[in-house]
Amino acid sequence: MPRYLKQHKSNYVIIWAPVAAKRKDMVEISEKEALELLVEQQKTHNQKMAEEPKRMEPAVEEITVEKPIDEPSTVIDELAKGQELSKTDEEKPESKEEDPDIKMFEEIRIIGKGKAKIELYMLEKYGIDIDRRFKLDQLVDQAVAKRKEELGI
Repeated sequence: MPRYLKQHKSNYVIIWAPVAAKRKDMVEISEKEALELLVEQQKTHNQKMAEEPKRMEPAVEEITVEKPIDEPSTVIDELAKGQELSKTDEEKPESKEEDPDIKMFEEIRIIGKGKAKIELYMLEKYGIDIDRRFKLDQLVDQAVAKRKEELGI
């Protein structure tokens, strides 16, 4: 027959162990009493879980989009009409030094952190899922090359 111990204040039940039995706040109890306490504790736990909303930590930090993305239907409609997609002056700088995205990549290279940011940028902007196993410099080079290609620089 297994032996059980109960902690005075919390009514916490554990299987008897010599080290725990030596503690002043532990009392030996019968198997029947231990099972009753465990069933009661389980009921209390289930009630608390039912009352509290489930709390989940987000898997990734919140993603913010600085520039709104065109609706796909708008782009498709423009292409269907034979119109060229409009590029604003803001989107097409004259040199790579003026482009905010390329500046951002170079800052990431200097700081030495930002693989996730580059990965997110490439996925959102170009639909390219990059391999994060590459070194940061290689990822920055890929992103800068793709951006230059887009800008025609």
